[in-house]
Amino acid sequence: MSRPQRDPAAPAAGLMGGRVGCGIAIARVVLGAIFVMHGYLALAVVGPAEIAGYTIGMGYPAALAPALAWYLIVVHLTGGACLVLGLVTRWAALANLPIIASAFFLHHLPQGFFLHGILMTGAATVRRARLQSSPRLGRGPGGGPGRAGGSGGRRRRQR
Repeated sequence: MSRPQRDPAAPAAGLMGGRVGCGIAIARVVLGAIFVMHGYLALAVVGPAEIAGYTIGMGYPAALAPALAWYLIVVHLTGGACLVLGLVTRWAALANLPIIASAFFLHHLPQGFFLHGILMTGAATVRRARLQSSPRLGRGPGGGPGRAGGSGGRRRRQR
């Protein structure tokens, strides 16, 4: 006996009809965009050296830290772009799996559900403090207005 052929123009059978494919596509694109943003953050904002230091803080060997930092950057950028575009999505997701698993088990799980652990440590905290007192953001070292010198936006007379 042969199976009856399904008409490709007919809506997909199932509990939700054709909406399941649309929901999966939206989830795929959003997750891919998150991966691309995280890869850009690691490459351009934080930097590979600080990501390598962060991986050491998570418990990985120091000899592997630079390779793991570049693995995170390359896989998040290319894998995220592949997910957004719908290209080799299973391979892109599989490549991102070790990064997500290590972030969950080594970083987020010890913090607990309500984040009662340490949120940021080391260089990330120092970098955040530097960004908050950045003159480009228009705040001085105390968080107030002005340049980094804390002059309140007025130039001091040089003698």
